[in-house]
Amino acid sequence: MEKQTFDSFNDLRKESYVIIKDYRESFIKVILQKNGIIYSDDTHKRDFNALMENHKAEIIKNEKLNHDEVYINGELVAYWNRNYELLFRGGNLVCKILFYTK
Repeated sequence: MEKQTFDSFNDLRKESYVIIKDYRESFIKVILQKNGIIYSDDTHKRDFNALMENHKAEIIKNEKLNHDEVYINGELVAYWNRNYELLFRGGNLVCKILFYTK
């Protein structure tokens, strides 16, 4: 993230969440590729859904734990915790995100 100025912490938080969303999508893509489900950024949603169905894979939003979970063949292979922690350390914005990969 390049140096930017913000009028409020709320604006900073909104911008951070846009970047975090990109990291989450990259995380999911890496996990799927690691498990043999390869697709490109220009794959249509219908084709992506068919690919996931063929590999018996699914991404589930676990509201109780606040996780995005990736299951392949009914087995949990990864999750991404949606409870982000934003804090400042040494004048830098730090984001703490918990995740799991098998």
